[in-house]
Amino acid sequence: RADGVDAEQRARAAAGLAELWYCQASAGSLHLRDHESFEAVQSLARRSIAKTHEALAEIRELGLGETRLAATMLKDLGKVHGFLASIFGGSEATSRQFLAEALRIQQRLDRPAECETENIQRLMRDRPNNRADLDA
Repeated sequence: RADGVDAEQRARAAAGLAELWYCQASAGSLHLRDHESFEAVQSLARRSIAKTHEALAEIRELGLGETRLAATMLKDLGKVHGFLASIFGGSEATSRQFLAEALRIQQRLDRPAECETENIQRLMRDRPNNRADLDA
């Protein structure tokens, strides 16, 4: 059990670092002036995605893939993918897939956190063409 607790804490720390990188990317996106600033924002967002995937894989390996923690990580993946698509273009489909999975897990929890459910739903509403793709 101690190894599992350590692994969960590492996953939480990795997810926290990923969120920090996303916040830096988001703040940087307010000052996009040249190729270098675009590259810096894109790099931070991609690092955030990679680190969140790493954390999510770790908690899934621990059997925690259907928990509030997993839903939060999936929501964060959807948020960052949507951020990248909104700035650099591309498909919102990946963002919507992660958000839909996060919402599914959140709604299945014994005591879903209403504010988390509303946050995921807000992120889904903020994505263009969300309803048609989610129903498909």
